[in-house]
Amino acid sequence: MKFSTTLPFLRDLSSRDPYRETFELAQVAEEAGFDTITIGQHHFREGDPSDPLTVLGCVATRTSRIRVATGIFILPMHDPLQVAEQVATIDQLSGGRVSLGVGTGWNQFEYEVLGVPFKERGARMEEALKVLRLLWEKENVSFEGKFYRFPELTMFPRPIQRPGPPLIVAGDVPVAVDRAARLGDMWMCGPVVDLGYAKALSSIYREKCEAINRKPDLSSPHRVVRLVS
Repeated sequence: MKFSTTLPFLRDLSSRDPYRETFELAQVAEEAGFDTITIGQHHFREGDPSDPLTVLGCVATRTSRIRVATGIFILPMHDPLQVAEQVATIDQLSGGRVSLGVGTGWNQFEYEVLGVPFKERGARMEEALKVLRLLWEKENVSFEGKFYRFPELTMFPRPIQRPGPPLIVAGDVPVAVDRAARLGDMWMCGPVVDLGYAKALSSIYREKCEAINRKPDLSSPHRVVRLVS
């Protein structure tokens, strides 16, 4: 069994040094034997990290063993080419310890402010996942999709992990579970109250993977563990 912990939200920024404390907590988690540290993302909400990739890069340079991951990064809001470069950079900084956990998010306000149509989030997610894999796995590639396109290029830096950093696709509805089976390396269950529902989603994930001759991977973080002083 493996254990992960989610780095706490940054509350009351004026009264303390939240980033320093976050980095110290990451070191404590590593010393305590945790396997993975995750950090989430939201925009325009006090205490929620809007740029988790920068934070993960800093955590990576302050740790040596523990894996670092987003849990989750709202991928449809971002240019996947830039995300691919950022995550590959963190992979280099960490010595090959980063995983990218992605989801579509739920807050329509965030999408509206950033100019991304909320109704397109599922389709954008699917296309962005394909872009990430293409850029990490191959060189001299081009892409022409509905939402994203770029001419022939090779992305640098190249990630250490091959064929690329693990892609963890999150979601607590069947369509997201299906997406995880088809396009992700792992599936992350969202926060659910009903354990029976979580088990049902796990069964769907297994069935979807088996239908395409893939081995289901349920080793990604599924429970939030918080460090409390």
